[in-house]
Amino acid sequence: MNKHQRDVAAAIAMVERNYAGYTDKRNRFGAGKIDAEARRARRAAISARTTKDCVRILNRWMRVFRDKHIGALILDKPGQPTKCGVTKKAHASRRFAANRSLEPTVRALSEKTFAITVPSFGLEYKTTLEALTKRYDADIKRCPNLIIDLRGNSGGSDSTFSPLLPYLYTQPSVEVGADVLATKANADAWQALITPITKQGKATPVSRFRAKWLIPKREKRARAWVMKIVKKMRAAREGTFVSCGADSRHRLSRVLARPSRIGILTDGGCGSTTEQFLLLARKSRKVILFGQPTTGCLDYSNVRLFPLPSGNCALAIATTRSRRLPADPIDGIGIKPDVRIRKARVLRSAGDHTLDFVQEYLERRSPRLKRAKAR
Repeated sequence: MNKHQRDVAAAIAMVERNYAGYTDKRNRFGAGKIDAEARRARRAAISARTTKDCVRILNRWMRVFRDKHIGALILDKPGQPTKCGVTKKAHASRRFAANRSLEPTVRALSEKTFAITVPSFGLEYKTTLEALTKRYDADIKRCPNLIIDLRGNSGGSDSTFSPLLPYLYTQPSVEVGADVLATKANADAWQALITPITKQGKATPVSRFRAKWLIPKREKRARAWVMKIVKKMRAAREGTFVSCGADSRHRLSRVLARPSRIGILTDGGCGSTTEQFLLLARKSRKVILFGQPTTGCLDYSNVRLFPLPSGNCALAIATTRSRRLPADPIDGIGIKPDVRIRKARVLRSAGDHTLDFVQEYLERRSPRLKRAKAR
């Protein structure tokens, strides 16, 4: 058995034990289909010559799960991922980034409409978004209309979008939580976020992921939350699900008079945390979603890194399952806009007048754009 065969065999076993969606996907797509794809991957590994061949085989196999929160990636010599993203939506974000920074920006479109563009909800952009909303808070509240452009935003951290929530708020809402699959490997992968397991004095490949968690101002809180979950996983029976926390209820002290109409722009590059934000946003009486359906990548999340035996590649695997399931799935479906715009592209060109369309739509409509949603 060559090293690529060993990596593929180990990857299949890792996914079977540690992927939070594995049992659901076997039930949904059929055990026969899942097992057939695994056999095909094992056969293909026999003729693999390079690490790239191995990663290609693994990613082709994992397509059977139709989940963009699971994939394989190459590790460089120090054991770092050469790619942080494992999904197609991440490629969209990179194309977007080639044209413009992922930093959030704001601007007034007219006396009636203010726009906030958020290309990423990455935790590294939270401070910038907080500063922008604080600085321009009076301007935003002065305008009757607000546009939040999320095109190409493939996700990040839920805490990053918190500065936007007061503008959307009209009524209390509940954010459904998630359960984590309790396995020894999952517990190790979670704990490695804050206390990386080392081998011969070298940090494990998760150190690049750790940087997103351990921002100094929030390090203590992040460590405590992760260790609480790790302890619950280690105490639970192998292969069972334990709660990452209770459902959270969002209730603010007041509803802002302005902005009274909020248009949120989405497209196929919006996924993961961005979809979580949209689940909350669409419950607001102020909000209309414009653009295209989102990626559909939210049901299984909290991706962790699992190095393979060769040390040349690793799996990124979703370890948690949303408690929305099975009643309200997002994966493979996405979140549909209220007003579909065919050419709401990720790449903004000189001929892209999508923002103009949304601005005109909001400014010409009456204050009562639609009745309250019960979603």
